[in-house]
Amino acid sequence: MDEWYKDFGHRPIVRYYKLLRLDGEKSVEIEQFTFDRLRRRITSTEVRTIPFKAWVDAIAANSVHEIPEAEVPFLFHF
Repeated sequence: MDEWYKDFGHRPIVRYYKLLRLDGEKSVEIEQFTFDRLRRRITSTEVRTIPFKAWVDAIAANSVHEIPEAEVPFLFHF
């Protein structure tokens, strides 16, 4: 799965999420990257498992939104 999500807003510290695994309607496994836009570097990474409903609610509330992989600033694009 190469689905990427980002926190809504334009703050100096932004969280990006890579969807790793979807376990039916029970849970979602994501890798969370905390990115410092001013220094242009990742400050932390963490793999988290969250309830499916919490993930869907965050998307519905527009707290996170899907973005194309090309918009993830710390990935190399060839």
